[in-house]
Amino acid sequence: YDRLEIVSFHMRSRDPVYLGELRDQLDISGVRLQTLLIDAGDMADPVHGKRDTAWIAGWLEIANALGAENARIVAGKQPPTPETIARSVAGFKELLAANAGSPVKLFTENWHDLLSTPAAVHELLDRLEGQVGLLADFGNWTGPDKYESLKSIFPLAALCHAKASFEGGQLDEADYGLCVGLAEECGYSGPYTLIFDADHPGEWQGLAQERDFILSRLE
Repeated sequence: YDRLEIVSFHMRSRDPVYLGELRDQLDISGVRLQTLLIDAGDMADPVHGKRDTAWIAGWLEIANALGAENARIVAGKQPPTPETIARSVAGFKELLAANAGSPVKLFTENWHDLLSTPAAVHELLDRLEGQVGLLADFGNWTGPDKYESLKSIFPLAALCHAKASFEGGQLDEADYGLCVGLAEECGYSGPYTLIFDADHPGEWQGLAQERDFILSRLE
């Protein structure tokens, strides 16, 4: 493994000394900090949206201090309506202005209520005119429309959370294979970030199964 994604709640401190030590250890280990995942905040909230946007902006400063290549931001946790999407667009534009001149690229993800449909993903990204990228997650959408929905957004994706389902410690190869296959069919050429979220067979074993499965499909 030579890439890493860190979630905001993984950070034990935002102290500059700690951040410098972490960045140094990443450099020494030869590991690229691909993305800082900012997992909280709701820019689409009618009451707290401005406050949360300012909070997210503070985490963009952390992403820059760590030398992260990207920062993933939650678009919003409200149901998609013209008003909530407009608030999210305004929040992203504020963050883009605050992050101007930085090498850190801003991304969002098909996650939470605001981006719970392909139509909402397309509308938000269209209104941001390519200034915000898409991280597509295999595991965030379920149900009978899952694969068609993912197929709709993967042509836009530059990053991917390749999360697999496990049952009794066994990887669901049918589901995972369909997800990887549609990503490849859509021309996805970015990295597959492995996400393990199950009780069994254990994190490192689960990540290894995901890695080996994807590599077998790309050969």
